[in-house]
Amino acid sequence: MRPEQEFGHKFRQHMKGSGWDVTCHEDTSTYGTPDLSWGARGINGWMELKVIPNLTDSRKPARIKLRKLQRIFLIKRGRTGGHCSVLVWVSRTQECLLFTSEGAFRALETWTPEELYRNADVISKGLPEPSRFLDVLTIQGG
Repeated sequence: MRPEQEFGHKFRQHMKGSGWDVTCHEDTSTYGTPDLSWGARGINGWMELKVIPNLTDSRKPARIKLRKLQRIFLIKRGRTGGHCSVLVWVSRTQECLLFTSEGAFRALETWTPEELYRNADVISKGLPEPSRFLDVLTIQGG
């Protein structure tokens, strides 16, 4: 199982117990579709999952790979009112960093660890606390 799949399974199980309806998308015929769609509080959204081993050298980009079609999907859907996000799991530190802005979707791959921490909408140690996470994704327009 790939790291994103393994993390996705843990994340889905964690959030489902808190009123989320989460669906995994392993759609190989539609490139760019995010890993998960979710629904909660009467709102639906899309989430791309990324797993990186560590954030080490603060002067070098973290190199979080967001494919062009993934970026296009998140930006286009976000512009039409969709709640889109990228969730990055840092394996070594067991942290989640959530990004919900078009600017983040464009720059994620080039940001240093310091910029990632500065621009994340939510940073959680371990899996995120579901209601706090949902507040950011739904109230702030994620």
